[in-house]
Amino acid sequence: MPRDIIHASVYGTGLGHAARVSLIAEKLTKEFDVYFTSWDDGARYLGKRGFRVFDVRSVDIEWNEQGRISFKGTVKRLPYFYSDFASQIMQERNIMEKLKPKLVISDSRLSAIIAAKIMNVKTMLITNQLRISLPQIDSIMMRFLERVNAEFLFTFWDQSNMLLVPDLPPPYTISEGVVDTLALSRKRLIYVGFVQENKPCTLTNSNRKKVSILVSGPPASRSSLIPMVRAAGKKLAAKYEVVLSEGNAAGPSLATFDSGMKVYSWCPDPWSEIASSDVVVARAGHSTISQIILAGKRAILIPIPFHGEQWANAKKSSKLGFARVLDQLNTTPSQLVREIEYVMHDDSMLKCVEKVRDVSLRYNGIDNIVKLVKKAMD
Repeated sequence: MPRDIIHASVYGTGLGHAARVSLIAEKLTKEFDVYFTSWDDGARYLGKRGFRVFDVRSVDIEWNEQGRISFKGTVKRLPYFYSDFASQIMQERNIMEKLKPKLVISDSRLSAIIAAKIMNVKTMLITNQLRISLPQIDSIMMRFLERVNAEFLFTFWDQSNMLLVPDLPPPYTISEGVVDTLALSRKRLIYVGFVQENKPCTLTNSNRKKVSILVSGPPASRSSLIPMVRAAGKKLAAKYEVVLSEGNAAGPSLATFDSGMKVYSWCPDPWSEIASSDVVVARAGHSTISQIILAGKRAILIPIPFHGEQWANAKKSSKLGFARVLDQLNTTPSQLVREIEYVMHDDSMLKCVEKVRDVSLRYNGIDNIVKLVKKAMD
């Protein structure tokens, strides 16, 4: 008997979106046929995990050579952006028309929601970002315009049958700065918990404390951060066990050593590195922060410069007391080393992260979403 089909549409820049939906899909494939649509890093990651993936046109902001979001470049490309977005809708629609899915799961992909609406297919949106936040704009007028734009954009997100936030409910919501401030959304949002595996980890026999440095994000943003954190890691390696992951999904997964520091181009098991660490240094992506919380670790977060969502995540993590936030543009390797030393000896941060971790353990995001999918498929 043919099995019902699920169309999973995943944002392809970076790995966080693809990684979390793959965890959901692994459970769903026991009962349903699941295929993906994505691009770039997301498509490569899902392909490596053995899923059927259809490449669709990339729709993303522009990045400059320094690894920062390029507002000028993004505005300049707006006509192409809208053209690519329209093409993406058509690609999604054509795939749905051919494969006849019963449900569309969209992780932060508006084009899939619109295509499913056209095809009259039920939809489930998974996202930790419903608005675009611009941290460098502080004027009341610009914040007002940003809010109006967010409310307008939500009228399109609102076309989805279900709106799921892979986060903790208030007041512990890491993504509250880009989710919970929308008046239109509050009644419809379902907080399902972090979509992460909380696996047991084998700890090393080393007597030295451990620092894990995990670089992630688009290629340009990774390459701008790696030299600074690599230099800091070398300084620390004589005293601590140091692991650096450069976050290159296309790179080899075998580790090399540099001045006593263990270096991965692509770390095959970042959870184990986080769970066995005393301090984690990372970008401020939502998936990374959720892993840090579940592992109960102190963190130093270095958001991508001018990346509104990451800055909002980092500020909330700092407010909850388990992370300190550094601005990449104003941080040297020596300053990062001093910050790691400070955090390593700040036990109050451990108490703060344990409090949030206790809340997170009440919610199994993967199982909660799987239950909702099965209910939608009935």
